[in-house]
Amino acid sequence: MRDTGSQDINGNKIYEGDRVKFIKPEEPYVVQGNGWMDTAIEEGFEIIGTVKYMHSCWFIDEGDGKGVPLEFENNQILEIIQ
Repeated sequence: MRDTGSQDINGNKIYEGDRVKFIKPEEPYVVQGNGWMDTAIEEGFEIIGTVKYMHSCWFIDEGDGKGVPLEFENNQILEIIQ
């Protein structure tokens, strides 16, 4: 497994294949589905997925090819889950 260069909230290195919980607190975002923008706007969100190298970056894949880049923004919270 390859080292992603990222660490979780506890200081553990994150590797390819790790299951992680990604939390983006109090951040408004637009909900999208199937390439079309839906009308809902959410405040903060949480994703649990597997770390993979996709779309030319480290990515948290929810299992259906959807997710977020591992290094999304500054105030994100990452935690490795077993």
